[in-house]
Amino acid sequence: MSTSARVDILSRSETFGGVPRAELALLADMMRVEVFPAGTLVFEAGEPADAIYVVSSGVLSVLVGQPPTPVRQLREGAVLGEYAMFVGHVRTATVRAESECELLSLDYERFHAYLHRFPAATWKLLDVTVRRLVAAESRRGGA
Repeated sequence: MSTSARVDILSRSETFGGVPRAELALLADMMRVEVFPAGTLVFEAGEPADAIYVVSSGVLSVLVGQPPTPVRQLREGAVLGEYAMFVGHVRTATVRAESECELLSLDYERFHAYLHRFPAATWKLLDVTVRRLVAAESRRGGA
């Protein structure tokens, strides 16, 4: 997949939309493409985490609890694995490919280096992450 195609996917994501294309191109160049067949797990809750992902194509389900229950679906542009950066590098949910999926992945070390270099991207990631957490909390009836 070309850098330009990766930048297009990143620019359509909620997390990276609005980040300048030149900055996204640097991020896109660091990412690799991974393919997950339908029915396979991308990762499981409780596993050590070392990478962030962006959905390039396909549909994935996020599962939480015991037994694992689907709580949302992820499609092109969705970011997954970002919570683990903030909670001790442990996966907080299980993610399963519902169709064949192509994901862009980047290890946390390189992603942290990118975020340090481009603070605006850091604030955008934090904004989206906090809004998702607040929405989840309000659905559960929390404070």
